[in-house]
This record gives sequence, C-alpha cells and structure tokens, in this order.
Amino acid sequence: VDVWASVRVERQSDPLDGVTSETVWTNATACPTPPLNHIGFVRTRDPDDAALAQPPGGDEAFLTGDLTFDRSFRIDGAKPGTVATLNAGIRELLNSSSQEMEVHVEHGTVTCRRMGFISNEGEIADLIRIATRLALALTLPPAEVPARLHDNVRNDPVAAVRRLNLALLVQH
Repeated sequence: VDVWASVRVERQSDPLDGVTSETVWTNATACPTPPLNHIGFVRTRDPDDAALAQPPGGDEAFLTGDLTFDRSFRIDGAKPGTVATLNAGIRELLNSSSQEMEVHVEHGTVTCRRMGFISNEGEIADLIRIATRLALALTLPPAEVPARLHDNVRNDPVAAVRRLNLALLVQH
C-alpha cells in the first residue's frame, strides 16, 4: 500500500465584504495495489437525509440495504465487487471512521481528511493508519467476489443486505 499525507489550505474571499476565510484540511491517502477500482467511490452524505428511496447521483449509485450505512454513504461502482466488499465489519469500520473525519474512496484510493491543522505526530499517524486499514480492508480480488457474497449471505446481521448479496450471487 502506498500512503501519503498532505495539508491543504483553501482560501475563499467574499466579494461583497472582501473578507477572506481559510479552511485547513489534513489528508491521509492510501492506494493499495491493485487500486480499489471495483468501488467507484464512497463519499459521506448527510446522515439526516430522508431521501433514501433513490440514492443520490447517477444511475450507478445503489443502496446496500443497511439503513444506518446508507444514510451516511453514497455508493457506486461495480455492484457485485462493491457489495461483496462491504460486509458488516467493513461497514462498521467506515461508519466509525467517518464520525471523526471525512472518508471517501475515489479513483482507487482511500482518503481520510480532517479539518484543521494537526500538530501532534500521533494524530497524523492515526489518520494514516485509518486510511491504510480501510484500503487493505476494501481490497478484494475479483476471483474472491463469489465467496465473499456467499459469506455475506450466511453471516450479515442485516436481512436486506443478505438478500442483496444472494441476488448478486445468483447473477454472478
């Protein structure tokens, strides 16, 4: 896994009053080999969003069946591989990680970003550790998709998630 950290400052000027504001983001990005191309991207959504009948975004977006997870994340990408990857443990890891920071998977990499400067080396190491852990957890070779779907059908605690995995397993 290749990992890097960065700090980005975003400046915005208000044309009406001339006031400039700055937002500082500390990022940790992890790119496994091979990249996470089976998951288009995962991006944090508003957890209070009640519009869950249709996932936001294009036609590729879908719901996992886990209401708690679906309220927090927008998922798209190759559906069998993505659904197989998002077992209960990984959904919980993403949910808990996103409480402290913004988490998204895009272009094959996992990025964890936290607003503000991080002055403590331990906090930067934690950010990198979480991004790396997620990147490794989300890595699933295509040959392992049917076995993971089968495992999810047997073991996932959410009935709607088990049904989705079963439907994809039958199609696969």
